[in-house]
Amino acid sequence: MDNSSGAILERMREFCGQYFIPGITRENRRAISSRLNRYVAAVTPALCQRVCDRLSAEPSLVSVGTPCYLFGDIHGNVKDLYDIECSFWMNSGLDQLQSARYVFLGDYVDRGDHSVEVAVYLLALRDAEPHRFTLLRGNHEVRLLNRSFTFWIECRKKFGLVVGERIWDQINRCFDRLPLVAIVGQSVFCCHGGPPRSATTLAELTHIPKPLISPEEVPSAQEILWNDPIESMSSYSAERTEETMRAKGQRWAVNRIRGTGFYYTAAAVQEFLDANGLRYLSDVRNRIRGTGFYYTAAAVQEFLDANGLRYLVRAHECVDTGYRVTSGGRVITVFSAFNYCGRNNATACVEVTTDGTIRPIVLKNRLGTVRRRSQTG
Repeated sequence: MDNSSGAILERMREFCGQYFIPGITRENRRAISSRLNRYVAAVTPALCQRVCDRLSAEPSLVSVGTPCYLFGDIHGNVKDLYDIECSFWMNSGLDQLQSARYVFLGDYVDRGDHSVEVAVYLLALRDAEPHRFTLLRGNHEVRLLNRSFTFWIECRKKFGLVVGERIWDQINRCFDRLPLVAIVGQSVFCCHGGPPRSATTLAELTHIPKPLISPEEVPSAQEILWNDPIESMSSYSAERTEETMRAKGQRWAVNRIRGTGFYYTAAAVQEFLDANGLRYLSDVRNRIRGTGFYYTAAAVQEFLDANGLRYLVRAHECVDTGYRVTSGGRVITVFSAFNYCGRNNATACVEVTTDGTIRPIVLKNRLGTVRRRSQTG
């Protein structure tokens, strides 16, 4: 059986072209999935070994040229990955797309129904053209997390207990070796969560050890995977409260759920930290994240300026409009999985041009309409 990356990519494209045909019956869809599962079980060991060997020789911080396109969380949504491919590197309508670099910012697995397919698809791209495709590690590319979410269960369901466990381990061996940071065009810091509090130079990040099975044992690695900008501090259920407070010009409001204390806005926390010369806040949302820190606009500016960088592009959060610009325009959060957990969100990517210009691009609007790239951009 042909286990080359080119053959694997052709099978993945064939699968997506058949599986997502509107009106396909459940029986046909099940048969298409079963054929792919048998193929994936046969080719994954060799694919993962090739990718592991290459990744083991690379540092935790890599440099990427321009033009470059940056993509956020995919989370098991192989249809979105297929649509991205059709709009970009498989799009013959724009020459620039054929020579561009592509960076994925992590969180390939869990929550969606096709984590295995997404992982194999991306690893095959990385194996086929390592100079063009860079995969960064997200917090879900960690065994402890994806074993307790859906990736481990999906592997066992699709391949059986023994083979499923083996495939889960083989793919995670690749995840253990993924870089944490990419510097794009010598000016854009790319990672999953954000700059770490426990390391301040790029040299320190370059030397984070690999393979790294347990990032929580290396504070800088854990923070890169988990940190959030302070503008994100409201939990999803409290976003409406935050919006109402901003509209009223409030920074503090009575917490009517707890019956005591106050809600505080991101602006209130920013003001408090700035007034006290602080840059990071321990994660008060630990019921959701459980780890990591919030970083202020001042923290981002200090980190980027100290390392001669202009922008931070990160993923890690679902954004209803596909992307969000914060910290005075220096931070862009991008998300590339449509209708994530039923949130009806748009998807986006970020383009970095050869002259260092950076711009977000909406890929699918909230109605699911795909924006196709053309000669006019």
